[in-house]
Amino acid sequence: MDHTFYEKTAAGQQEISSRSANLSFRERQLLIVIDGQMSVEALTKLMPLSDLLVRLEKLQAAGFITQLDASATTTPIGSKPLPSAAALAEIRSILHQGNMLYLGGEFTTALQSQFDHAETRQELEHLIAEWYEELLNQGKMRYAEQQLGQIRLLLSASS
Repeated sequence: MDHTFYEKTAAGQQEISSRSANLSFRERQLLIVIDGQMSVEALTKLMPLSDLLVRLEKLQAAGFITQLDASATTTPIGSKPLPSAAALAEIRSILHQGNMLYLGGEFTTALQSQFDHAETRQELEHLIAEWYEELLNQGKMRYAEQQLGQIRLLLSASS
C-alpha cells in the first residue's frame, strides 16, 4: 500500500482555472482530485498505478503538485475520523443525486451499500473517487467537479 500524499501548489490551483498548460484529460482529472487527503493508493481508483505514477511525476515536475512530508503529518495516516453525521448525510445526498441523474442501476445500489458500511475515512475517500470516475466516464466532468468541490468542503469542515 502506498501511503504517499500529494497536494496542489498555488501553480496547480491556477492551472485548474486557467487551463494554460495543455494537460491531457487524465492529467487534469488527477490535478483536480489531488487534495492532500487522498493517498496514491486511493488515487489508483482513477487509473492504473503505472499510469498514475507517470502523471504524478509530470504534474510534480511542472510544479502543480508537491508530495507531502509524512513526518510533518500530525494525524497518523488512515486515522482521520469519518465526518460528522450531518456531513455524512450531505455527502450521501450528493452521491445519491449524481447517481440518480447520471449513473443509476446497479452502481447506485452498490454505492449506497458501500457508503453505509464505510468505517474509515479512507474507505469513504475510495468510494468518492470511484463515484467521481464513474461520472467522468459518463462525460459529466463539469458536474463531477462541482460536486467533488462540495464534498471536499464537507470533508474539510469536519476534519
